[in-house]
Amino acid sequence: GLLHDCLERHNFEFVSNCVNAINVQYDFYGNAYGVIFEMEEYKSQLKQYAATQRQEYANAKTKRLQERAAALKTAEEQKYDEIVKIFSSPDLVVVNAVCVGAGSDQEVILDDLVKILDAYKYTMPIIKLGITKEVESTASAATLFRGNSTATKLMTAFTKLTGSPYIQTIQPIVQGIVANSSGYEVDPTKVKGGESAEQNIKKLTNTCEDFLKAIFSSVNKCPIPFREMAHHLQTEVVKRFPDSRHTSVGGFIFLRFFCPVILSPDAHGLVQASALDANARRALILISKCLQNLANGVFFGAKESFMN
Repeated sequence: GLLHDCLERHNFEFVSNCVNAINVQYDFYGNAYGVIFEMEEYKSQLKQYAATQRQEYANAKTKRLQERAAALKTAEEQKYDEIVKIFSSPDLVVVNAVCVGAGSDQEVILDDLVKILDAYKYTMPIIKLGITKEVESTASAATLFRGNSTATKLMTAFTKLTGSPYIQTIQPIVQGIVANSSGYEVDPTKVKGGESAEQNIKKLTNTCEDFLKAIFSSVNKCPIPFREMAHHLQTEVVKRFPDSRHTSVGGFIFLRFFCPVILSPDAHGLVQASALDANARRALILISKCLQNLANGVFFGAKESFMN
């Protein structure tokens, strides 16, 4: 009855106010929820933005470090560019001056110089130019690369550098000779008692053939720079001395590469120096002489006619 009197007396004004108050509260909570939702979305966007910024900063830092490292590397690589260019001048004047002034250290200095030039990709162009000039200035094919010109010295150092792994081709044969060094003497005045000159000649010949077979069968193992140099040498020689097509290359390779290794296998790491006795060294000398003359396409002279 009281509620009825109240509603009757206030003409539903109280109910209306209550409804309005509820609506206001509803709107308030609705707006508050909207604000909270928007804040969560904003927070999510902020997190994404922060993560993106951190990644971009990390990428930028990494890039700067890489660029700095690349710049330092380039600066280090180019530090000696000017002096290397001087050494690699086509006239080879500086290299020749170094060779003249090096004295007994000439071979060591040339080896190091070739390594430096090779690191800068200058060695092959210089050697090719040196070969061309050497051929042009040589009057006879028989004297090609027999002297100690700067070009020849560079070529020798280059063959040592690029051909070091290749000498393993003949290591087993050299080791066999050192292990059994008797029976190679062919000089009638030096053949020991109990030995036959004919048998020794046969043994020397067979061993030389073993070397040739090992070398010929390992062409595919020959270093590419080595082949490139040999190809250019042959190309230039044929222009002036067509008949020396093979002896020019063979003569040089045996004179400056194989024969020095055969003569001094201990210096090239093929055997221990302590393993080389007088007989072994004599055998290796005779073998290198045979191979060198064979490569040159010539016979032995009167003093060593027994070698023919």
